[in-house]
Amino acid sequence: MHLDHAQKSKALSVSLVVAFIFMCVEIGFGFFAHSLALISDGLHLFTDVGAFLISIFALHIAKRSPNEKMSFGYKRSEVFGAMINSAFLLVLICFLIIESIDRFYNQEVVNGKIVFVVAFIGLIANFFMLYLLRHGKEDLNIKAAYLHVVGDLLGSFGVLIAGALIWAFKWYVCDPIMTVIISVIIFRSAYHIIKEGALILLEAVPKDINLAQIKLALQEIKGVDEVHDLHVWAIDQRLYALSCHLVGKKHILNEANIILKEQFRIEHTTIQIETTGDFDPKHCFDCHK
Repeated sequence: MHLDHAQKSKALSVSLVVAFIFMCVEIGFGFFAHSLALISDGLHLFTDVGAFLISIFALHIAKRSPNEKMSFGYKRSEVFGAMINSAFLLVLICFLIIESIDRFYNQEVVNGKIVFVVAFIGLIANFFMLYLLRHGKEDLNIKAAYLHVVGDLLGSFGVLIAGALIWAFKWYVCDPIMTVIISVIIFRSAYHIIKEGALILLEAVPKDINLAQIKLALQEIKGVDEVHDLHVWAIDQRLYALSCHLVGKKHILNEANIILKEQFRIEHTTIQIETTGDFDPKHCFDCHK
């Protein structure tokens, strides 16, 4: 199920409100209970709040129509938003790891009961946000926000376990240990989003596109003698673009566009037709490689 612009905006806005309220609850009770794990989970929610704000902003920017300066529009603003969110997560990781190392050697008395109760409520809040964002995961911008919540859900579950152990057995070392585990979860989420966004900005061939298969499909068109200068890249996570040169007869253009749209979901194409006999390799960029 694909969400339209209004549905995405509503899901992100409601999630923003939920994340902000519970962020205040976790950080406040974290200081009260002397729990670094609870504070770190609250700070993770702080990045969720930032993620939702950036995602909402990017969503509205991406809706702008193309113009003379931005001929493709502002679609990649969603990619930038996702990468900025993830960069915030990496900064957070550094803070959490430094604090958790200090806690290993300087353990503090933690109120396990408060940690357990607040973490349990946090699980409910995170499940609710996941429910709101569940249909938007094909969108990189929504996916970034979704992964923020997944990371926080796992973090809340870990804090819940740590709270139970501290409450029952006074194992205060569970607090910094769980903080490190949360940091690893955050790192994995951030790394994959930054990698995916970087590949789009570097105009790499999308991971679900096989360039060799496209070339073969175009070469099988009746009247095509050669395919060269073939390039495929992503404008955003949903819109793919293609450019190539086809050597052959002029009637091949329509069939080529139909194949690209139906077999490979590529709708934005720029195809240069070169009639057989007129092709000059000097004007072929790839031919000189």
